[in-house]
Amino acid sequence: PDSSMDKPWCYTSDPQKEKELCEIPKCPERKRNWKKEAKALATKIGSTDCQCADQLYGSTRTTKDT
Repeated sequence: PDSSMDKPWCYTSDPQKEKELCEIPKCPERKRNWKKEAKALATKIGSTDCQCADQLYGSTRTTKDT
C-alpha cells in the first residue's frame, strides 16, 4: 500500500508481523489485436429491410391504448 518496502506488501493477521511481501504475479506482456477483438465482439443485424427496429429495440407495434 505504500513505498515502505521495495516490493508490494500485504497486511497480515499475525499480531507479531504487521505486514509482509506479497507474491503478485506479473501480467504476461502480449499485444492486443484490437481489430480482431472488435470483429469477434461485433453484433450483426440479420436484416436488410427497415423492419430491424424490433430486433434492436423490442417491439414497435402499438395498440389502440398507446
